[in-house]
Amino acid sequence: MIHACPPLSSHAVGLIGRGISASRSPAIHEAEARALGMPLTYRLFDFDMMGWGDEDLGRAVRLMRDVGYSGANVTFPFKQQVIEHCDELGDEARCWAAGRWVSIGRWWRSLRCSAARC
Repeated sequence: MIHACPPLSSHAVGLIGRGISASRSPAIHEAEARALGMPLTYRLFDFDMMGWGDEDLGRAVRLMRDVGYSGANVTFPFKQQVIEHCDELGDEARCWAAGRWVSIGRWWRSLRCSAARC
């Protein structure tokens, strides 16, 4: 399933990567949010399914920001490339030069990296 459309709830997050169309992340995160009474939409930005090139990462970042996403998980192959599209880096992301969660507000901020040591 391809998800690259405006969020459908008051709180939207996503997963950016390649080969993620079978990801269970949307179902897992949306079910947990429902259990907590939190309106959440979790969308996949699967570059393979959308026919986008790696150079379209900035396009995905801008799209998510412009339509009001709160954040995104980042996976293969974009954990390092996403750093170029962040306005601010957390200490771990700066140390490892890779991000796995990006907070979206007025700007993108990489808060975490894949490894938990610096």
